[in-house]
Amino acid sequence: GDLILIEVAQRLSGVLRGTDTLARMGGDEFYALISLPHNSDGELIVQKFFAALQAPFMFDDPDPVSVLFNANVGTAIYPEHGITADSLVKNADMAMYQAKNAGIDYVIYSSDEDSKLRRQLKLSLDFKEAIENDQLFLLYQPIFNIQSGQVKKIEALVRWQHPTLGLISPVEFIPICERNGGIRELTSWVFHQACRQCKVFCQVDAALSISINLSGHVFSQPEIPDVLENICKISDISTGNINLEVTESTAMAKPDQAIEILNQLTAKGFTISIDDFGTGYSSFSYLTMLPVSELKIDKSFLLNLGKNSDKVIKAMIDLAHSLDLKVVGEGVETKDLLVLLKNMQCDYAQGYYIAKPLPADKLQLFLLKSLNIETA
Repeated sequence: GDLILIEVAQRLSGVLRGTDTLARMGGDEFYALISLPHNSDGELIVQKFFAALQAPFMFDDPDPVSVLFNANVGTAIYPEHGITADSLVKNADMAMYQAKNAGIDYVIYSSDEDSKLRRQLKLSLDFKEAIENDQLFLLYQPIFNIQSGQVKKIEALVRWQHPTLGLISPVEFIPICERNGGIRELTSWVFHQACRQCKVFCQVDAALSISINLSGHVFSQPEIPDVLENICKISDISTGNINLEVTESTAMAKPDQAIEILNQLTAKGFTISIDDFGTGYSSFSYLTMLPVSELKIDKSFLLNLGKNSDKVIKAMIDLAHSLDLKVVGEGVETKDLLVLLKNMQCDYAQGYYIAKPLPADKLQLFLLKSLNIETA
């Protein structure tokens, strides 16, 4: 590691002029202070940095080793992006992290991105308080059995009512929790709450299935099967009532590891769904090896219907049925979509036409009433 840092310093120094300043400020972060005749010259310098770092690092002791790596660069220009040293360094740092989070090489500071990063930072800092002060809550969306006309499945969905920022979508705060390490605590909270709130429903209907999403950051932890089983024991609810939703991309990221963890979960009684199916790059050979019982077709297919989309949806349903898997169509917002899925022999439908996500008390009323799809 030290040898690589020394080599990086030497390569970056080779790009700069004698009037420029280069410093390693800590860790693997380097700062360069450069006088530019024109702002557009900044991108040229950055490209020279990348070119200098492109060649692999070669080490000969004890055995020849070649090391490749990548870098992210953020820049801030005086006076547009700051008039003090502190503001320029801070804004260049923000731009660098923006590049890193976006998975791109190079970002120039933008005040718009600054406000986004500040909001993300606030949400990250406020998350622990959100759990402690009951700012999180669960909603449940019914999943309709198209053939029987019954609701035997529900999905738990987490929401955050922030005291000053209002209602925060999980699309925004879950990635933040994945980055700051709070995702495990969030998963534990969701499991405890869902098991506690739905216990009475499961006692009335032992066949009821509660779907809970598992982040890839949690799913990959080897102890997760035991952790989830213990939560069910504490809540006095059967693992057979819990269905775990894992995205296709998560399952396919490390398929051999996924097969092992999924086998452990199913051995404990959990059922498994592959969520967002069709958006990843599943290997069918691995798909046949995954111990799953259900595929959830991503709503993007239903929301962008066309001649080819219809064929793709039908093909996915037929594929799943050939593997003895059930299929859920997500994003069902009209009667026409429900009829389409029924004609394609899809098993379940989920979406606003069936029901919007409901708090636990309203879910109870929904489950007690017979479902009238015309007025749902």
